[in-house]
Amino acid sequence: MITGGGGEDIIHVIMPSRKEDELVLMGLSITLLRLYRSEMPEKGYQIDCLHPYFYSCLQQEERVDRLYRIDLGESIREIPSSMIKSWVKPLVGDGSVYRLISSFLSLTVFEDLGGIRVYTSSGGSGIPPAGDITRVLLDIALKNLFDSQFPKRFPGIAFHRFVNEVYIFIRKNEKVLFDDKARYDLLEELGLRGNIESFGPGDDPLPP
Repeated sequence: MITGGGGEDIIHVIMPSRKEDELVLMGLSITLLRLYRSEMPEKGYQIDCLHPYFYSCLQQEERVDRLYRIDLGESIREIPSSMIKSWVKPLVGDGSVYRLISSFLSLTVFEDLGGIRVYTSSGGSGIPPAGDITRVLLDIALKNLFDSQFPKRFPGIAFHRFVNEVYIFIRKNEKVLFDDKARYDLLEELGLRGNIESFGPGDDPLPP
């Protein structure tokens, strides 16, 4: 499950009851990670194996006048399942792996917002929040949505993303404008949701 920003909204996913099915979801996350990033976890199955490369990219950025951080975690509720399937299919074909991923995307999800509202994500929007397979599918979606469109809208501006967390580096001599309005317009245009923070010299640092 995941909680909302205020800690009151909770989203649950009804997971398979058999441990064998949970192992299948782990296997799917590793398979997708290998196919679209050419990476494999050295230990276990978690996508955190990509952390060292991400941190290395951040450390190479210098002389930044303002740093923006966008948390796109809320986007797992917005991205259409049909789009996710269209990005996954070229990786795995239309056989059993594709059918397993389609089945996962149709798992029953319910939200607890003071009461309980039950809905099924099949044919609609959203990725069930169920661990690393969710993060891998979100990473694939954001690679096709955010990573491909940001450089077109803001050429020359450096950014790095790890799954749902994006860091954008702004310098005074940038040739294109990236301000509050531009960043929210971009998310709206891409059909994404996220929390945006920024800080510059003299501001309090953002919490890690």
